[in-house]
Amino acid sequence: MRPPLPGRTRRAARDLALRSAASRGLFVGRRPAEGAVLDALGLLAPRPVGHGFVRLGAAQDGGYVVPDDLDGITDLVSPGVSDEIGFDLAALDRLGPDARAHLFDASVEGPPADDPRLRFTRLHLDSRTDEGVTTLADAVAGIDAPGDLMLQMDVEGAEYRILQATPSSVLERFRVVLIELHHLQDLCLHSRLHDLRAALLLLHRTHVPCHVHPNNAEAAFPVADQWIPRLLETTWLRRDRVRDGVPLMSEARRSLDRDCVPTRPGLALPPVLADRAP
Repeated sequence: MRPPLPGRTRRAARDLALRSAASRGLFVGRRPAEGAVLDALGLLAPRPVGHGFVRLGAAQDGGYVVPDDLDGITDLVSPGVSDEIGFDLAALDRLGPDARAHLFDASVEGPPADDPRLRFTRLHLDSRTDEGVTTLADAVAGIDAPGDLMLQMDVEGAEYRILQATPSSVLERFRVVLIELHHLQDLCLHSRLHDLRAALLLLHRTHVPCHVHPNNAEAAFPVADQWIPRLLETTWLRRDRVRDGVPLMSEARRSLDRDCVPTRPGLALPPVLADRAP
């Protein structure tokens, strides 16, 4: 007879099995109510912000749709570098000759381009400051920016921990926030649903979601009668920049979207992520 697995190993194996089943639309054992999952995802539904939109970065993966309210933003904070900085360079070109991008990633030696506007720190962002990692608050503490900041974060699932560990006073420094949300199929786990909801409620204190786009690098998964993307690119605007009484301009905004992987089928937004009234 095999010896029993240690408690931590059993939990990890259970979570892996639940995630694997959920990816095929199968839910096993006690799980969050589907209504609770949809309620949390509804926090991402875009609201009117009274601005037009522009696309910055690559035509496919790496490009983002952002509100055309960028004048006065002087610095970009961009954790998660890898080998793709097309958005960072496009944003710097749009923000002006004195703009700087502060890049954070411990998995690479440096950015894939030699540009004097780039400031690279070989650290991952996370919920604590320790060897090899730092918090978002500590990352921006040393940025002496004359204007607002912009955040573009693609950190493979650490975004939930990072947001929960970031005070609102730090988030308020960012006029525009761009976050790719990962592993949404794990919402079948109570812990993941809690992390998503807690992170989004914190961000809602300071910002309004104004655009969401499914990344079609992975297939969608079913919740109730809706198909939810596993990866979502989300755009947020700080609340003091919202202009009331101006339409959301959904059609013009959506025309800027592109499939992240042109060789894969595109994904439609489910009703829970449809544009909302003010």
